[in-house]
Amino acid sequence: MNSRTVRIVLFLFFVGVLFTSCNNEDKVFTLKTIKLQAYLNRDLVEQNVYFKVVDQNDSTSILGTTDTYPSKITFPAVFGVKPFVNSKLYQNSYIIQLWGETTGLIGSCQVEMSQYKIIFPLEMEVENDEMTITIAGSWH
Repeated sequence: MNSRTVRIVLFLFFVGVLFTSCNNEDKVFTLKTIKLQAYLNRDLVEQNVYFKVVDQNDSTSILGTTDTYPSKITFPAVFGVKPFVNSKLYQNSYIIQLWGETTGLIGSCQVEMSQYKIIFPLEMEVENDEMTITIAGSWH
């Protein structure tokens, strides 16, 4: 085989590996961090803010929470989720709620896992009129 043929075979091999490694239909996404890019600050009092991750089908079921962050400090801010939240890629959905220690619920974003086609790295931006967040994690 000449060098051109070898390069074509290697290219096709690596393309095949890439496509088979990106088949995540049966994988589990582990939510590890939430980055708050911005939120609609309706002249709220200065307070600490934090996130709750809740089950879409049962809003009383809290899947994870984050540490607090002062609302008057500049954004973006990264919040670690504890415990890590696991969900089936492209199947399960959940709601990420932004809370204030004084005012209560500030806003929420629904994360529809079926709307994302994830390759690598696992970082997804979610936004609505109330806030913009980026969720990050890993899959296995």
